[in-house]
Amino acid sequence: MQFISIGFLVFMAVFVVIYSVVPAKFRRPFLVICNILYYITWAKSVFDLIPIVAITLITWVCALIIKRTPGVRTRKIALIFSIAGCIGSLAYFKYANFLLNTFGSIMGFILPGEYNYKLNIILPLGISFFTFQSLAYVFEVYKKNVAAEHNLITYAAYVTFFPTVMSGPIERPTGLLRQLREDELQRADFAELKSGLLLVLYGGFVKYVVADRLAVFTDTVFNSYMAYGSTELWLSAIGYTLQIYCDFFAYSVMAFGLAKMMGFNIIENFNAPYLAVSIRDFWRRWHISLSTWFRDYVYIPLGGNRCSKLRKNFNLVVTFLVSGIWHGASWTYIVWGFLHGLYQVIGDLTAPFRKNLYKKYSFKTDRFGFKLGQRLVTFILVAVAWIFFRSATVTDAFLYIGRMVTNFNIWNLFNKSIYNLGLDAVQVSILAIALCVVFVLDCIKYRTGRGIDELVLKQNWGFQGIIYIVLFLAIFVFGMYGPAYNAQEFIYFQF
Repeated sequence: MQFISIGFLVFMAVFVVIYSVVPAKFRRPFLVICNILYYITWAKSVFDLIPIVAITLITWVCALIIKRTPGVRTRKIALIFSIAGCIGSLAYFKYANFLLNTFGSIMGFILPGEYNYKLNIILPLGISFFTFQSLAYVFEVYKKNVAAEHNLITYAAYVTFFPTVMSGPIERPTGLLRQLREDELQRADFAELKSGLLLVLYGGFVKYVVADRLAVFTDTVFNSYMAYGSTELWLSAIGYTLQIYCDFFAYSVMAFGLAKMMGFNIIENFNAPYLAVSIRDFWRRWHISLSTWFRDYVYIPLGGNRCSKLRKNFNLVVTFLVSGIWHGASWTYIVWGFLHGLYQVIGDLTAPFRKNLYKKYSFKTDRFGFKLGQRLVTFILVAVAWIFFRSATVTDAFLYIGRMVTNFNIWNLFNKSIYNLGLDAVQVSILAIALCVVFVLDCIKYRTGRGIDELVLKQNWGFQGIIYIVLFLAIFVFGMYGPAYNAQEFIYFQF
């Protein structure tokens, strides 16, 4: 069930009503049942539940062993077993065919012939997210930052939490699990229900009015990029940069809103990332739950920045390579991760030179113009990296970039030919207005730290009502139910 669908609206309405009246001692079991029911609506068969059930049981048991066993050796064995269970599941379901194909290509290079190896594997939905969430729990128990959870129902509610199980955010035990452990689970009050509903509607607006409309344009160009010149290719690259943000941000803000309607607070996954002034700043604002996960459980254990500059840069590149591998079984994701690691290494190595240059020529680095330049450079670097993320192969990505910088046709900006790329003039106008709304709200978030719910709910009830109605109508008139448009699945569902 998509978050904005008739089926899900009925599901959520029934859930909120029952959850608010059911006795406190039954709320956790009821939540687990609803989590499983939601997951089943996406699964192809009941057997698709096996991975998430297995990961839940393995990490729950291993954490209890780690807590109850004083011996260092046994604790390490339990930790290694839980890591092997989670990473092994990811490796099999997500990367087995990729590794077999790579092996086949190598064999074909060494010994001419066809080496086609393929396993009939169905990727479990959300496996990248619930495995990392489970691992975070085991790591924190091992480091004695949190106590192991004795109640399997409580822990299962944490792993399978339906607003986040498909595409995150990747919760930590100090956040969601701590709230689930409370003796009496809190019910959302009226203010939280209003705030949560507003966030769900805003997320639906960003997804179905902005992201899915951008998808029509970017798919048209990326799928036939050799037929277009630099203007269309640059616009499409920028379009995909905006699309993937709006798509994933929409899911995250809707998940945040749904959790709020249930009385829970989860991680805010984005903080105006395209207003970042550097790649490092970008990663402080983009997919925050994942970037902090890699920081805490990959980068820091490798040595972080508490080592030589050479080793620090090595740690950065390895961390981003792992991030690329996490996103998918393709060389395009690996190159994307490597590029972001390389960006940060180059930024670190050139920092002294840039500092001296600014001093020599009296650049005022705190001025708007300078910050704007930093943001534009960062945005372009991120957009170029997204080309690898979106392309079918690394070769396609390089060919795409090559045509961007060689096949110039800037006059196409002025002859209305861009209206033949999937969106006519009316649809482009709707998209431009909707993007302006998202941009303004992101700027407010960047400057004040306040989201749309905090802004709107401080206003009078009449103004609040207008905003709810406008968002509702925008979704169902200009979004997924508009002429000739079908809602696409969220991009990050595939990961």
